[in-house]
Amino acid sequence: MLLGLSIVVATSASAFNRLDAIEAVESVRTNWNDAGLELWINNFRGIADPGVNIGDSVTFSIESQIPGHYLLTLIDSKGETTLFLSEPNQVTNRYDFPNFGDGAILEQGPPLGEQFIFVFASESEFNLSELGMTSERILTLPTNTSALQKLASVLNNHGDINTLARADRYTYAVDDPALTLSTRGLQRKLRPVMSEPGAPPPVVVAQPEPEVSSVSTPDVSSTTDISALSLDIKFRYNSAELEGAGIAQLEVLGSALVNYLEAGDLPVISLEGHTDDSGPEDYNMDLSNRRANATRAFLVDNFGLPASSIEAYGMGEERPIAPNTDAASRAINRRVELRRKVEQ
Repeated sequence: MLLGLSIVVATSASAFNRLDAIEAVESVRTNWNDAGLELWINNFRGIADPGVNIGDSVTFSIESQIPGHYLLTLIDSKGETTLFLSEPNQVTNRYDFPNFGDGAILEQGPPLGEQFIFVFASESEFNLSELGMTSERILTLPTNTSALQKLASVLNNHGDINTLARADRYTYAVDDPALTLSTRGLQRKLRPVMSEPGAPPPVVVAQPEPEVSSVSTPDVSSTTDISALSLDIKFRYNSAELEGAGIAQLEVLGSALVNYLEAGDLPVISLEGHTDDSGPEDYNMDLSNRRANATRAFLVDNFGLPASSIEAYGMGEERPIAPNTDAASRAINRRVELRRKVEQ
């Protein structure tokens, strides 16, 4: 979501599927078809695939052909929904968020992946007191279905007696320059893995990608076969607890997998945990299994992915992709791989 220097939007730790939030927002009835709404982020007006990094300042700009009042709805990759309301008694063709005075800015924060914006416009002011928005003009909703249904109900009631328009869904990527794989980069590597086995490789149109700095551990996904994506998830010694860069990469992966879920193309996938050759084989097998299951639990709990579509296995130390000769190569072998499950 977004963290402000003068405004703070908290990040929820609870699980929620963003598709539920998007569905609720897109279910709102509209009746104002000539508003001519346009939305963009920062200076990316007209750019089809915008993106920002964690820590960047963010401005959302709205322009309409007819002056109005505006409600911006931001849904992050995990489904947390935040509302931004334009100033009362101000009817205008152009509005920029934040516009809260006192030098307030919005700073991009986690989670990584894709975020989604919907803008509503009306010739009448929005009354969102039923949702708890009174004197403040920024509100993060509880991450549950009832809260999103209540938002849709409030907006439908508004539209029943006032004009109401909605701009098409606007999507932008959120990345961390410290990660080897960006949101776009991981999506490109994921496509052949998620393709139907035996099908020709999908046609991929290259997209420009911002420069990012690499991490010390090299990207080794190209050393595995095309049916697997090697994830750079690191664990502390003798631990199956996800943390740091591993969580960030799973945020990018979870966001991409929800796209497949929305399109109805999410197959059953398997997460394979691997270790280096330190320690007894039977211990490594158990440790790799716990790490694979921790990865699975993160995706299910945080992105609402169906548990039945994700299997987890421990492979122990038996499939190294680098020689177990030094600390650097052993770190490469401690990994999780994602594969599309092939039915026998």
